[in-house]
Amino acid sequence: MKRDCRGATLIWLMFIVLLFLLLGGTLISLAYSDWRVSRHLWAATQARYAAEAGIELALSALGPVYLQLDTEWSYLHTGEPEFTVRALRLDERTLKIKATGMAGGITETMEVLASWRPLGRQGIRGRKVTLNGVTVHGHVLCEQITFNAERSRVYGTLSARHIYGGGEEVFGHRCQEGMPYKSAVNFLHLAEQAQREGWEIIVAEEEAYLVKALPDVPLLVFGDAEMQLEQTAVGVLVALGDVYIKEWAAGSQIVMLAAGDLYLPYSGGVWTGSLFAYSGQKIVREGQQPLSLAGSLMASELVLERLEIVYDDEAVFAVLAYLPESLLTLQPGFDLEWLDVEPRR
Repeated sequence: MKRDCRGATLIWLMFIVLLFLLLGGTLISLAYSDWRVSRHLWAATQARYAAEAGIELALSALGPVYLQLDTEWSYLHTGEPEFTVRALRLDERTLKIKATGMAGGITETMEVLASWRPLGRQGIRGRKVTLNGVTVHGHVLCEQITFNAERSRVYGTLSARHIYGGGEEVFGHRCQEGMPYKSAVNFLHLAEQAQREGWEIIVAEEEAYLVKALPDVPLLVFGDAEMQLEQTAVGVLVALGDVYIKEWAAGSQIVMLAAGDLYLPYSGGVWTGSLFAYSGQKIVREGQQPLSLAGSLMASELVLERLEIVYDDEAVFAVLAYLPESLLTLQPGFDLEWLDVEPRR
């Protein structure tokens, strides 16, 4: 009997040991499988982030030099994780960017269409800005901004080192990192360019020169200019004095560069088309009636009242060949359209 009991005990012991070995092997196999899955997911995540880094690198590198960009641009990052990025210029405003990230034997690829925004979606840019009842559909970048009594709204990023007043609404990021403002246009060089390239040149000796239409080439006025458009116009007006806008023609696409002040009209209304206005001194808009326009305003000082501005750069693209490149290096950026088949995070 004792030998039978010993034999049964040994069999049960061996069965239990075998059971523990099977359980242990199963647990080890499961742990190894989990480790492999986790490693795969980690490598895939690293590869995807690496591809995103390639996209961001291309955007930051190519924005300021887009006009000098060749048909194709590429970059290889050999660090860890590794990625390659290639940008193909489709036309004067569109890039196709493809980035591939590699990590742990996993490859992730991303493609985007990037639409160049030469003014970086900045509806207003200046050193000192004063707003009263103004709505900006775009970004505002300045050193100092003051909001007066009537509520103003910014549907974009507000970047300013100093913010005064109150009652404003910002439907985007608000940060106190406004960049130092520097005038970007050298009007002496523009005058030399006008003579060299055959622009239309007008000398206004006493009164402001009346602009009723724009020629096919840029118009340079030595002195002040008063704009009273009689029909839709597309072109460039450069004045070495002040500019007064009295009448706007619907659908016009105009770039105005004034060495002095630039005055928007007191009258209200809705301007269709596109306006990019640059002043070496001050841009002023005062009036009881609201005025709405599409474009971008840039000056050392801006004093704006009851104005709605929607960022638009069509006027810039319409006359891109004539503009000083220094104007197009002020935080240019891209709008992205992701071409991934799978939804992004």
